[in-house]
Formats: sequence, C-alpha cells, structure tokens
Amino acid sequence: PDLEVVRVEANLGCAGGWNEVLHAVPEATWWLVASHDVAFPPGALARIASVTQAALAREAQGWRPAPGLRSFAVRGQPSYANTLPAFVLTRRAVARAGLFDENFWPAYAEDHDYLHRLKLVGGSRVGAGVVRDGTIEIIHGPEDWEPGIHYSGVEQFAWGSGSRGTPEPQRLPWEADKKEEAEAARFEVKEQLRAADNFHLHFCQKFGPLGRRNCSDDSQYA
Repeated sequence: PDLEVVRVEANLGCAGGWNEVLHAVPEATWWLVASHDVAFPPGALARIASVTQAALAREAQGWRPAPGLRSFAVRGQPSYANTLPAFVLTRRAVARAGLFDENFWPAYAEDHDYLHRLKLVGGSRVGAGVVRDGTIEIIHGPEDWEPGIHYSGVEQFAWGSGSRGTPEPQRLPWEADKKEEAEAARFEVKEQLRAADNFHLHFCQKFGPLGRRNCSDDSQYA
C-alpha cells in the first residue's frame, strides 16, 4: 500500500515510536523516520530517496559502506545542534546497533544514545557511520520561531505558549468541538512526563547549549 497507519494502544515514547516504523516494514533496506511536526520543503523527499539509494548502490558495487544514519540541516538551527527530528536509517546500521532504547521514555536522549552506539559498533567501517547532509534542509516546528531556540511540539501541546504558572494552551482546529477530550489528552501527557521524571534533564542536556533560557533555572520541565 502507499500508506499504512499503525495505531498503538499506549504512549510508547519517542524511541518506541521510532521502533514501530522499523517493525512495520522490517524487510526495508532503509527507513525515513520523522517527527509529526516536521515539514519537508518541495523536492526534499525526492532528494533524500535519491542520495540514500545512490549510497546503497555504491556500497553494493564494492565502494565504502553507505552512511548508517543520515540527518539533515534544520531550518533555524546551527549545525552543531545534533538533533534528529528526521533521519534516514539503514538496515545494516540497525543490524549492527540494534533498535532504539525504549528505556528513554517518553522522550529526549534516545537519539544521543543511538549515535554513541553507532560509534561503538564500528561507525563508518561497518556501515554504521553518521552523516549530516547539509544539502537537504527540513523544517521542524513553526517557521517564525526564534533562531537558536529549540521548538518542542510536545511542550507546545502540553503547556501551550504561556509560562508554566499561567498556561496558554495552543488551540488546535478540532478543539472547538472536542475541548474536553483535548484537555484530557493534555493532562495525560503532562502526567506521563512527570511520571518519567527525566524530561527536563534530558531536554537540557541536549538543548541547553542552544541558549534555552529555562535550562539555566530551576524549572521542573523545559
């Protein structure tokens, strides 16, 4: 089929969601994994497929192994941000490093863990190399965000754009008719983040260097 929608009965977290992509098509030679709040400019998807297939074809002809993980430039973020809102992962890399660690729940640091594991298993020598492809740009979050400040779709959904003390929930198109369901979903997400007790720590480990202001205070969550 051109599209297969996989629905799960629980919040698997970021790592669990990424693993579901691999489980859905285990026979694939590569996967493109993307967060729900990523947009691909015109031509980006075709370019991603082209460069990935070309690298795998060269590998099959005896050239050096294709990158195991290919990430992209993110509009508004510096190259050293080291985030993975969307990336290509090859079958060979997964065979070497395994699946994403679902103990990192609900989100943050699962990507850093995987990047380190790719290095530990041998990196580019064994088809587990990591490449940031600056020729392909993706959009993560709103295009009018403040440069250098990370945007979190989870944070916007759970707490809105206001302060922690006075939340101003982001209103979604379908909320007018389903306000009660939306507020219940927001409450559930908040409670899951609090129960995990690792959200702020992992978030600020990753994005504090980008100038995230509330990574320098005592806020419970980023």
